[in-house]
Amino acid sequence: MTPEDANRIEDALGISLPHDYRQLLLNYPVVYDRGTKHGDLWDDADAIIKRNEELRSKRKSFGTEYEALPNQYLFVGDDGGGWQHLIDLQTDPPIVHVMEFEAIGTISPATDGDGDPQSLRDWFHDRLIDMRDGGIDISSTEHPAGKITFGCVAAVLVFCLIVAIVLVLMIAGVQYVLGG
Repeated sequence: MTPEDANRIEDALGISLPHDYRQLLLNYPVVYDRGTKHGDLWDDADAIIKRNEELRSKRKSFGTEYEALPNQYLFVGDDGGGWQHLIDLQTDPPIVHVMEFEAIGTISPATDGDGDPQSLRDWFHDRLIDMRDGGIDISSTEHPAGKITFGCVAAVLVFCLIVAIVLVLMIAGVQYVLGG
């Protein structure tokens, strides 16, 4: 992300980005994921602006009414499973909060192993350690999901074998029932 992109976020949302967050965006360390609008921490300015504008307005989705996200919070990413990651713009350093399924009543601080609220820096550092421990090279330009490994190939072959067995058994069962 460029300084101009960070300025666009500030101008569009009428906020000042906390120093730690701005520096993280400008020096995003996960090379394969730069420009992302998915995952724990997004660094696509347009996507960040759009998502924050959505969350900051009262809305209805699938019959559920959602309250507007209070202006003290800034959406910064999500886990892909319904939990949004927010930073509190009123704390210095910014504290990360989580919100479940866009429901502002569920907003609570992300905590470390001792139950203490995590600053953005500590929270993201933990994410980087999780990636490293999971065998992900953050300096790689190739997304880890794009790599085909032996385990992936084996899983596909096992799945195909199971499907073939089920089909054979179904055909044999139909023939048996029809008296063939």
